[in-house]
Amino acid sequence: KPLEGPISLRCVFWLPVPMSYSIKRRKDCLNGLERHCKRPDIDNLLKSVKDGCNGVVWIDDCQVVEVMASKCYGVIAMAEIEVVRVVAF
Repeated sequence: KPLEGPISLRCVFWLPVPMSYSIKRRKDCLNGLERHCKRPDIDNLLKSVKDGCNGVVWIDDCQVVEVMASKCYGVIAMAEIEVVRVVAF
């Protein structure tokens, strides 16, 4: 059943290192010394997650009141998604 009420969303997008990078540069990327600062844009990745969760995880993405998102290099492409119902202060 989709969650109701305000929601906090945390996403980490792991993107593959381009094969054209040198071995040293690939190692730097995987060790977090170089961040992924090219396409796809983080807001487009986030929009895909929010739209895909509509009606499944939550009723509508307008319920998301808090977002934390980052892009990192990884060995394989994947997304870590954490959804938490926000409680009143």
